[in-house]
Amino acid sequence: MPPHNAVLETFQKFDKDGNGSISREELVEVLRTLDPDDWDDNSVDHLLASADANGDGALQIEEFVRWVFAEDVSKLGSASLGNSSLTILIDGSSRDDLNGEYVQQDEFYGHRPVFFNAEKGKYLFYNQKHRRWQIFVRTSWKASARLCTKRAPHLSGETWHVYNGKKFLTEPEMSTKLAPPSTAEEKCAKAADAIYVKTQWSNVTGGFMKTEKICNERPVYYDEEHKSWLAYDGRKERWVVAKHLKTDGPRDTWVTSLKTDVFSPDLTGWRGTTTAVRVDAKGRERYRGDGGWIDESFPHSEESIGKKKECDWVRAKDLAEPPALFSTVEPADACQGALGDCWLIAALAGVAEFPNFIRDHIFETKALAEDGKYRIKLYDWTSKSWKVMEIDDYIPCQPRKWYEPSAVTLFAQVSNKQLYVVLMEKAFAKMIGSYQALSGGLSGVAWVAMTGETDLMWFSRERHRPKWDVTGSRGLIVRSGCDLDSEKLGRLGHGAVFLELEKFGYRVHFKKLEGDGPDEGWLSCYISGYEVARCRDPVEWQQKQVHLPSSIKFSIGTGRTLAKVDQDTMWGNLEKFDRANFLMAASIHTGKKSEHKREDGLVEGHAYSIIHAVERKGFKLVCCRNPWGNKMEWNGPWCDQSQEWTAHPDLADELEVDQKADGLFWMDWESFGQTFVIIEVCPRSMPVERANFAQSAE
Repeated sequence: MPPHNAVLETFQKFDKDGNGSISREELVEVLRTLDPDDWDDNSVDHLLASADANGDGALQIEEFVRWVFAEDVSKLGSASLGNSSLTILIDGSSRDDLNGEYVQQDEFYGHRPVFFNAEKGKYLFYNQKHRRWQIFVRTSWKASARLCTKRAPHLSGETWHVYNGKKFLTEPEMSTKLAPPSTAEEKCAKAADAIYVKTQWSNVTGGFMKTEKICNERPVYYDEEHKSWLAYDGRKERWVVAKHLKTDGPRDTWVTSLKTDVFSPDLTGWRGTTTAVRVDAKGRERYRGDGGWIDESFPHSEESIGKKKECDWVRAKDLAEPPALFSTVEPADACQGALGDCWLIAALAGVAEFPNFIRDHIFETKALAEDGKYRIKLYDWTSKSWKVMEIDDYIPCQPRKWYEPSAVTLFAQVSNKQLYVVLMEKAFAKMIGSYQALSGGLSGVAWVAMTGETDLMWFSRERHRPKWDVTGSRGLIVRSGCDLDSEKLGRLGHGAVFLELEKFGYRVHFKKLEGDGPDEGWLSCYISGYEVARCRDPVEWQQKQVHLPSSIKFSIGTGRTLAKVDQDTMWGNLEKFDRANFLMAASIHTGKKSEHKREDGLVEGHAYSIIHAVERKGFKLVCCRNPWGNKMEWNGPWCDQSQEWTAHPDLADELEVDQKADGLFWMDWESFGQTFVIIEVCPRSMPVERANFAQSAE
């Protein structure tokens, strides 16, 4: 048989539906039949992007032929989206924050490559469900701009639609094209002269200056303060911060970027919470702010901080570029800083679920104040009256180093360039006397101050050790420890009954009561997205009487038990509270130290907003938010990356589950009841519907 006929016959084996192209699903079916271990989602995405020269997310016959005969798939087609050196230029948008260079990353969204604009902090990515490219501050279903096409954005010929704050409008002048390729020397010259690397470790965070050294065809950076190097590791294909630099590359790595081949470390994403941004190599003067009205009753001193702490007082308007008092208020705006006021940030995030309430009912100052004077209305329950807190816009910030591109707040953070959260925190600090006095409190009392509703509801439960039944037909593997790599002890048989000793996410530490298998160990209560052990002793909640403090303090006292509430009734209450637009929060208290981080990703002594309580397709699910706004999220059943969503993709689409590490997560009601100890409710029916932020734009 002639070679071209053999290739055509092979193509037709891939093209199951006979439509003349090979879809990703058809490609997966054949590749995994040949070798399932080598073709995970990431490998398939890389292969398809490398061979897909016209960028439509499928393989045409010409592309298939080139792939079959290619010696190096990664070099297929200079116009392909598989070349991770590609840069897409976007110009002509009425919103300048959308224009600029978008550099391809070694990650995928919607099974298509992701591009990142480091200067503007924007991502260009593909929404597979709606078959369109989008631009936003993170990969998500949300968008600031949309391009409806399944082809590559620079090949589509379609018109962009851009969000103007109210709706999407066509932008015929907005263009998308590929940047011309550059030589290695040109790329090194274009690389940043200085980089600010920010991590959770103080001895790694710092400013790195470009040196004359070249490593793996890329510039090398050095941090004089910490004597460390920022360089490209050619073996691992990542930018890294390392202790030593050898002739063949960096050694003793501390933090790394995602896999990439970009020429400058600010053009790629980094692992964990690490970030790398381009900064002015000449350094910046420390900015303490000047001008504007100054509130003498809440001075810029240790008295207002509440303890001795070095800081700069910086005007809020200088904490963002461009600043806004309000833009699109949403819960993710409220991010906690170093102060232990998670209860307040969780309360703000809960109120932000209802757009415009903070602006219309709390802020008397409705827009950015040039003089820095803001009037914020809060309820004083001790005098049973509303009081207007007048504050200036000077916010305590960390002393600024040369490489920090902007001042960093000591406490609540500025998010999405909106200032209302840091100003609200300052108003609460003035109300109680100092920032430090905000450390430790309850969300419910903050809701009293914001809504005037004093009839708070408080539900708590005692810690208990329930019994479980093994429902998995093959029984459950038992290990010696919580870690899945710990020693295997055997298998607990189907129908066995065990007592829960402790539980973290999927993993249960048990003592067997009856049945076959080991007497004690650790097992998983979910496997491949399905429940394999069922709790037979649901928790019981108690509704307590609530006493507000007689002075301005953000704690409450609880009195006698008003009612005992079983788990099913409590679920009905939570659904009812959600439908009524009540404000809700939850926390875990076991007597351990404050903000103790658990194995299940949650934090004890820490407040979480309850966003939704919904029952869909027989599953009772609760949506919560960590006010830290980071990857510290629940890692048990129905968490962001769980197999439960894979097993129930329609449910994931209906609830528009976002797998970004943004503090928002789902969990099943049973796990919620077994984990959280306190539920606070403010029974104020908010005047507007809870927003569906899945449908909103930036």
